[in-house]
Amino acid sequence: MTTSLPTHPPLVTVVTPTLNASRYFGDCLRSLRSQTDVLIEHIVVDDGSTDDTIVLANAAGAQIIDGERRGLYAAMNLGLANASGDYVGVLNADDYLYRGAIGALIAAMRKQACPWSIGRLVWLDANERNLGGIAPPPSWAPPSVLACLGWNWMHHQTTYMTRDFWNTLGDFDTSFRSAADYDLLLRARRIAPFARVREPTGVFRRHGTNVSMTLGLKENEEIRIRGMYGPQSGVAAVMFEAGARAYVNVRNPRWSLTKGLGRLRNR
Repeated sequence: MTTSLPTHPPLVTVVTPTLNASRYFGDCLRSLRSQTDVLIEHIVVDDGSTDDTIVLANAAGAQIIDGERRGLYAAMNLGLANASGDYVGVLNADDYLYRGAIGALIAAMRKQACPWSIGRLVWLDANERNLGGIAPPPSWAPPSVLACLGWNWMHHQTTYMTRDFWNTLGDFDTSFRSAADYDLLLRARRIAPFARVREPTGVFRRHGTNVSMTLGLKENEEIRIRGMYGPQSGVAAVMFEAGARAYVNVRNPRWSLTKGLGRLRNR
C-alpha cells in the first residue's frame, strides 16, 4: 500500500478499549507497529482486565489509562480526550490494520480535501477464514440513506479523521450500547464528506462474542438511528433501505454471500 505523505510523518493517536482482550490483542499491536510511515501514539483504555492484556500493552509501549469500568464507548471517549495526534482513530483489540493502512487513509484525506476517510474492511472469522471484504459507501451517500440500511456501513475500524474534526463532533453517545459508532459517523457525514480508500485497510474479526453481536440491543438501537437520521416518510425509508442493500450486495458479492449464509445457519 503506497502513500504520499510529507517528509515529516504525522502523529496519529489510536485508541484501543480493552477488557480481557489478550487472545487477539497481539495481532492488533503488531499491526500498529507496521504503520511505519506515520508516528503512532497508542492509548489503551482498560476497563479492568484480569488476563495478560495490560502486560501486552506495557510491552508494546502503549499509554494505559484506567477506564473506570464505565463501558466501551466511555473508554473510547476517555482515550480520545487524551489524544495529542494530528489524526485520530479507534482500533478494537480483536481487530487489526494492514501495513501502511493509516498512511493511505491520511493520504486520501489530503488528496480529496476531506477531514476524514474510510477504507475497505475485510471480515475474518475466529479461525482466520476470509468472509469477504466490504468497501466504504459512496461518498455522495447522505445520512438519510446510510441510516436506513439497518447496520453501520461506515466501519469504524478503518475510519480516521483529523483531531480538529473529531473535536467538532462531540463524544460517542454513551446512551447507545452497540451503535454509538453508527451515530457518531452519521453526525460526521452530516458535516462533511469522507475520502475513500478502496484497498483493504483493516480487519474485523467476527468471532461470535463481539459487542455488537451479544448485547441483544442491536435492532432497537438501529430503529433509534433510523428515527434520528432517516427520512420522515416510511415509504422513503423502505426505498432507501432496498436501494442501499442492493448496492452493497452487488459491489461486495463475497461478503454478501457469506453474511447471508451466516444468517441461514443461525436460524
